[in-house]
Amino acid sequence: MVKHINGYRIMALALALMVAVVAGASDNGEDDAAWRHCLGLTGELTSSDTWQLEASYHWFPVRYAGIGVSLGMWEQYSYGGVPATNEWRTDDDSRCMMSAFLMPSLLLRTPALIRTESVGIGLMAEPGFMMNVPYSSVTIEMKDKRGLPTGYDRVSGNRGRWYAFSVRIGVYAAFDPVTLSLGYAWSDLDVYAMRRGMAYKGTSFGPFYPERKNQGGAFLRVAYSL
Repeated sequence: MVKHINGYRIMALALALMVAVVAGASDNGEDDAAWRHCLGLTGELTSSDTWQLEASYHWFPVRYAGIGVSLGMWEQYSYGGVPATNEWRTDDDSRCMMSAFLMPSLLLRTPALIRTESVGIGLMAEPGFMMNVPYSSVTIEMKDKRGLPTGYDRVSGNRGRWYAFSVRIGVYAAFDPVTLSLGYAWSDLDVYAMRRGMAYKGTSFGPFYPERKNQGGAFLRVAYSL
């Protein structure tokens, strides 16, 4: 719990600093509206053994602060637990968690801290609220005493924490109208949340999965300003 609290505090402090910098920045008299609309494509790898891909749109009412939404999905490429007994086990195709999501977010950028004729480099932050699909379904493989499959069943559920808070902090390089961003991503997403409350024939899935932890990772975004 101490580690989790420290993580929240660090991210809150970083965002507070970003907000202060953005609030103190001026538009330098620029009236060009090309920066007001931004389309982005973001990829992310996390400590929960997930990859994430999303498409986003942000509108900037002011030069260095935008509001928008992302539509995407995440999926595990490696799993950490297999609910099973002597009579059944979860099917291979059901072991890696995945979900589509919608994520409203605030996109903050500092003015360029380093600038050349072709590129401006600065800092960015993006706090968001991830809303996953509040449903999960698992295929159960029945087996005999020798461990051979004898049939299949299915169990589903909609109980669990389907939302998560996230923040990305990184560096951007603007080659107008294209901007590249990369950095650190943090989230309190529990990838097993929709499965922990499931049970089959009286056996709960929860104890088979790893302990819930906040996740960290790295992201890369390519954005185009309109």
